[in-house]
Amino acid sequence: MTELTQTAIGTTVRLNTDYESALERVIGALKAEGFGVLTEIDVKETFKKKLDVDFRPYKILGACNPPLAHRALSVAPEVGLLLPCNVTVSQVEDGVTEASLWIHWRCSAWLPIRNLSLLPKKPVPAWNA
Repeated sequence: MTELTQTAIGTTVRLNTDYESALERVIGALKAEGFGVLTEIDVKETFKKKLDVDFRPYKILGACNPPLAHRALSVAPEVGLLLPCNVTVSQVEDGVTEASLWIHWRCSAWLPIRNLSLLPKKPVPAWNA
């Protein structure tokens, strides 16, 4: 069973799959919607290296859709403060992984979750609406 949760910060999808499969699935969904992954932060590795603490598998992906970013930055250069769109993938327990994204102001980054067949198909919110 897949669960979709809306929070004050964004949207989280709980997937009944292992961490590596979920990570591949999320990156594939991003690519299918025209988003490339510009950055990949391995939080588990960073915490171990910098703090010598163990943490669950957790990555922060910095995703960007160049046409959307160009359009937004052309209208309001300060939009760069919100780029790239962050998407997290984290293991909750064996066989359960969460993918989360921050749906910031007029960002259509929720599209990749739609591609995971977890949201109903609906139109993309317009950048200049």
